Amino acid sequence: MGERSALNRLSRWLHGNVLLYQALLDTGYRSAQQIFTSKQAELIFEYIGKPS
Repeated sequence: MGERSALNRLSRWLHGNVLLYQALLDTGYRSAQQIFTSKQAELIFEYIGKPS
């Protein structure tokens, strides 16, 4: 999977999880963001799990 494709898929997952998306917004997340803070990464792992 290419980088753009992976970012698009992740964006769909983030927008599809209302609680996660709101938690990310509360940290200053912007939808065009491609690099996540450690707190944002922790939230993503908490809500959708770590990659296998």
